[in-house]
Formats: sequence, C-alpha cells, structure tokens
Amino acid sequence: MTRTLTVQVNDGTLASNASTRSVVVVPVNDAPVLSGVEPTTLAYNESSGAKIITAALAVADADSALLASATVRLSVNYRTGQDVLGYVSTATITGAWDVATGILTLRVRIRWPITASHCAR
Repeated sequence: MTRTLTVQVNDGTLASNASTRSVVVVPVNDAPVLSGVEPTTLAYNESSGAKIITAALAVADADSALLASATVRLSVNYRTGQDVLGYVSTATITGAWDVATGILTLRVRIRWPITASHCAR
C-alpha cells in the first residue's frame, strides 16, 4: 500500500512550498481474514447424516498465500457425544476432532497456497 507524506512549514507569516514523498507500507504478519460464509442459518435434521457447512468460504492474507492451520468450533449449545464435525482428508490437509471441546483442528501437511477448493474435497 502506498501512502503520500506531505511536509510544509510555516514561519508564522507565510507557508513554504509543500514537499511530498511516497511511502510504500509493506504488510508484516497480518492476520488472515475469513469471508464468504453464508449469513443464513443452516437447517439440519437430527441423525440425517453429514452436511456441508459452507460452500463459499474465502480466506485472504495480505502478506502470505500460505496457511498453516484452521479451527472449526461448535461454539453454542455443543452436545458432547451427539455433535460431530468432520472433514474429508486430502493430500494437503489433516484434521483432528476433539470431542471434549467441540473443536475440529485442520493442519496443512505441505505449505503451499491452499484454497477453499482444497478444503471442499
């Protein structure tokens, strides 16, 4: 991102000419940003089998196309032994379900650009 710095001085009576310089700001270790998850409530009938949570998830990171991990959590009304989150293992992603906390942790096996399509397989 480029910003412009403008400097001008004043002697109490007159202002000087304005001098400008461009400054390129390089993002360093910005957090990734999630978007695209559908805002509507997902309907699920008890015991009806697996259901895809989102088909539109997008991840962006200003300073890296590489992801290391992700977590998906049943954060409200989680029922131990009844609720389960799963995933389909791929060549690039492994996962672990923690029944005690209701958290599915996904990890990247090989660090290269991972997209939502890798997660949807």
